[in-house]
Amino acid sequence: VMRNVTQQINERKRRLENIDKIAQWQASVLDWEGEDILDRSSELIYTGEMAWIYQPYGRNQQRVFFLFDHQMVLCKKALKFLKTRRGRLQ
Repeated sequence: VMRNVTQQINERKRRLENIDKIAQWQASVLDWEGEDILDRSSELIYTGEMAWIYQPYGRNQQRVFFLFDHQMVLCKKALKFLKTRRGRLQ
């Protein structure tokens, strides 16, 4: 019984830490548009870079993506490695 209580406390603490990290991340994004990430998501699952190919021109541009539990956010790198929001897939 005590082990279950300890696990529940640790899980709640981890969730609160994740929420705080997401709020800090969103505050660091320049020119954020739209809803808060926390309105739909509470966990960052994966972050990486991808090549975004625009049609019909076939231009290739690098984007950074952030996969959350209920959405994905695409950003482009701005000068001095700051990020700006580009789009959201749900």
